[in-house]
Amino acid sequence: MRERAGWVLTGVWALLNLLITAGVGPSLDEDVLASTSIVVPGLAFVTVILVRPRSRWPARLLWSRPRSHGPLPLTELLRPCLPGLVAAAASIAAAYLGAAVSLLLGSARGAGPLLTAPSLFIDWAFFAAAGLLTTCLGSLVVLGLVLSLGAAMDARHSWATDRLESRRLLAFASASLGVIASMASLVLADPQAADLGDGAPSDRWAGATRSMRTFLSLLTGPSTSQSVTWAAWVARLAVGLLLVAVVLHWVPARETSRTGGSSPSGEDQRHRG
Repeated sequence: MRERAGWVLTGVWALLNLLITAGVGPSLDEDVLASTSIVVPGLAFVTVILVRPRSRWPARLLWSRPRSHGPLPLTELLRPCLPGLVAAAASIAAAYLGAAVSLLLGSARGAGPLLTAPSLFIDWAFFAAAGLLTTCLGSLVVLGLVLSLGAAMDARHSWATDRLESRRLLAFASASLGVIASMASLVLADPQAADLGDGAPSDRWAGATRSMRTFLSLLTGPSTSQSVTWAAWVARLAVGLLLVAVVLHWVPARETSRTGGSSPSGEDQRHRG
């Protein structure tokens, strides 16, 4: 039922983008039309993945493994994202179809005039490039929140049967949320500090150094404003989550190796079996 709902939602998003770019419905100015049409693919990606049944990944797929076990099977992690990618691609294709309809009808509304008018930023590659960007942003939401929160839910289900697996799933969730919280604290404190730069390697290194200094100042320095106060609390939460992740991931493995004589590699083999 949920799989069917996901495909229905794919069609709904595609139809919505078709109507928007064809000029059907309320009249939208150029900025709103362009913004809405490129946001739809990202929303389609996220919502379709949320509606469909969620896959359960063991901890050995979420955490890196020893090289002797081979590369991480990324296909197992990416396969559940394929319906979302199909939904995003359908929405992008619908945007082009709607623009073509707008041109064929000679309408003053829709994406036809938007694409044919001289512009430095909008051309026929606009919907594909911008839609791909919003889809990538949607994938970051899925990987950052859905994957980590899903790991926490899986840890709750496996707590009674496999305590070690449950703790490592909780460690992954805690580490992921800790990284997200650390980036959020930088954005709250100073949006410029979270930008690592897109220029030369020296610029990126300077941006990373600035971000690190900002993060350390949030942990140790006095608060100068309400936004900095909130950023400091979020930074402390990030550190706490990362410390919890380290404890949950490493302490059980050491205790097991001392008491039961097993090793992390043996545990991974049992999970695979």
